[in-house]
Amino acid sequence: GGDQPTVTDAALLLGYLDPGYFLGGRMSLDVDASRQVISQLAQNLGLKIEDAAWSIMRIANELMIKAIQEICMTEGVNPRESTIVAGGGAAGLNILPIAGELGVRSVILPKTAGALSACGMQYSDIMREASASHVTHSNEFDHSGVSSCLARIRAESSSFIESMKNQGFFDADITLSVEARYLGQVWELETPLPPSGLATHQDLKELVENFHQVHERVLGVRDPDSALECLNWKAKARVKLGRQSKQALAKARPHNPTPHSIRKGFFGSGWNAVPVFHGVDLTPGAVVCGPAIIEEPTTTIVVYPGFDVALSEHGNYVTRLQPE
Repeated sequence: GGDQPTVTDAALLLGYLDPGYFLGGRMSLDVDASRQVISQLAQNLGLKIEDAAWSIMRIANELMIKAIQEICMTEGVNPRESTIVAGGGAAGLNILPIAGELGVRSVILPKTAGALSACGMQYSDIMREASASHVTHSNEFDHSGVSSCLARIRAESSSFIESMKNQGFFDADITLSVEARYLGQVWELETPLPPSGLATHQDLKELVENFHQVHERVLGVRDPDSALECLNWKAKARVKLGRQSKQALAKARPHNPTPHSIRKGFFGSGWNAVPVFHGVDLTPGAVVCGPAIIEEPTTTIVVYPGFDVALSEHGNYVTRLQPE
């Protein structure tokens, strides 16, 4: 009912979405309405309608690339050394060119991408965090006070694990960390404690070195001459859910599947005849080379020219980009 062009309108006009198979056919899209709103934009810009739609997709990509870059900079993560796990019903429309621009070498797009957060909540380990505040400095470290603080949060975490064991969950562990900073800083970084805790002077030296490493990873520098200020102590109890071992899964043999249909798709330089695959028909090991489209009930994956996507033995779509 809107009168302004959206990314979905652009994807529909470029041939990426099947108007009769949206949500697995449970909802239909109005191609004429999409063409009308984008044609008005194209006329204002002096562009062909497909070029206007292509530009909408590229702008959407650039906005997401910028957001990912900002997150990576904040966390001290190099995209080129990372894997993107794409979530959301629209993730498959954009993720491959985004990964290519960022230099990411591996992309995983789960079959449940359209409901990834809800699905992840069902499969994730059960976590509980206990915390307590106790301020001390590395050059005048309060071993007694910190030990008492850690004992309290350990006991709270152990009690939680025992309650989960009563429900049949037996694989669990506890990890300790502290929010710390260089003396005089205004922000803290969560830093892991040594496995043995902080019982000895050597344990304290290991904690300080851990902080230097975290600070260097996130912010690019370390200051070994500065004292460490520790503020908040944390104990994370993790109860692990059962997992199916990789060895128990049949190895997927690579093969080229037969497309369900063919339709036209636009990829910047012109229209192409694009094979369309239905995800429900694909078996592990299927390799789809771009340009192509894979339609799932809750997402659509656009395999751009120069990319290929394989269905793994775990049922996820995986692509690995070649180094430049």
